[in-house]
Amino acid sequence: MKIKPSRDITRNRFKSMLTGGVPTEDKSVGGQQIFRPEDMHKTKNILSKLLRKIFIDKQISKKYLELKYREYAINVLDEPPSTISTGKGNLLSAITREDVTFKKFYEVLHHILGFELDIQIGVEEKGETITYSVTEHAKKETQW
Repeated sequence: MKIKPSRDITRNRFKSMLTGGVPTEDKSVGGQQIFRPEDMHKTKNILSKLLRKIFIDKQISKKYLELKYREYAINVLDEPPSTISTGKGNLLSAITREDVTFKKFYEVLHHILGFELDIQIGVEEKGETITYSVTEHAKKETQW
């Protein structure tokens, strides 16, 4: 493996800038909401509807999601700052499509936004409904 000193220096400098207090837990960073209530009816996909409902209820703005993605990309994915913009664009494109995948749904809610997920599915068969559920707790690791 080759070490690229200039890349590591840039990444460390960028991380130190973020350590100075990016208000990622405070959603008051402003910005335009990603979804509006009328966006709920623009998709038939149940995961897309659920994701939009959560974003509307939690008032997740584009700016807030970008800050959380930047934090995730640097700390978890270990991406260099030069590729973060592409990742943010890809993320926004993926979640605003009509058919969001479960992988993207889970990544954005659990890994990027840090929500604890309690997923329940009711399966109906022969007039009887059986409920299956799984709970996933967010990891609180923010060491740089």
